[in-house]
Amino acid sequence: MILSLIFGLIALYLLWLIGKFIVEPYLRYREYRKYGNGNFIPLFGEILNFYEAAKNHGNESYNLEHRLDNDLNQKIYVTNLSKLEYHCAKHYY
Repeated sequence: MILSLIFGLIALYLLWLIGKFIVEPYLRYREYRKYGNGNFIPLFGEILNFYEAAKNHGNESYNLEHRLDNDLNQKIYVTNLSKLEYHCAKHYY
C-alpha cells in the first residue's frame, strides 16, 4: 500500500517535470514558430548550439551570426531558452 503510493507520487512528479520542462515550452515555441524559422531543444535550449559551435567553429556565436544566411527575408528566429540561460541572462544584463 505505502509502496504503491510512493510510486504513484514519483510518477506524478515525473509527469509534472515533463509537462513543465518539455511540453509547456514546446507549446510556447509552436505559438511563435508560425512567424519565422526556429529550433526547439528541450531542457538545454540554446546552450547545446553554443557548445557545438564553439567546438566546431571556434566561435560560440557562429550560429547566431549565420542564422539568416539562408533566408534574408526572415524577420524572426524562434528558439527556447533553458532555465540556465534565463538565469545567466537575468544576472548579466
